[in-house]
Amino acid sequence: MYNRNEVFDDGILKYRVARADKFVLEDDGEKSRRMKKALIKNFGAQEFSLETALTCRAASNFLREKFLEEASLSAILKSFDGMKLSDVRLLLSELPNLLALPYPAVKEIRAASIQIISQTMNFMREHKFWQDYYILEHTRRLLQSI
Repeated sequence: MYNRNEVFDDGILKYRVARADKFVLEDDGEKSRRMKKALIKNFGAQEFSLETALTCRAASNFLREKFLEEASLSAILKSFDGMKLSDVRLLLSELPNLLALPYPAVKEIRAASIQIISQTMNFMREHKFWQDYYILEHTRRLLQSI
């Protein structure tokens, strides 16, 4: 009721120049270098979640560098240890995109996916998730026939 903003406060304006000096827009080359550096740092991690590995693959695909794409596929393979049911579903949604890639690691991903699907099917059979079981059975047979 009493604060009608009658007093002008220009104290923040002195920070405008200091901020403008530090705020610089990156060009595409700098963004690519920063992204490569972050990817390489992530590839050095001992453990990967599937989500992180797929994000790295998407970023490496954007950069269009073969060694980064191959490293991201290796990261995806690393992430297969200790997968949860939600990870298996994520893998199944991304599997067609992964299997279409022209890299040697794709064969390993395919073979590992068949194993993971078989293990998940055993879990589903034990816990009576029959509808999901039959979907996985179809997917496993399809992968085995490729």
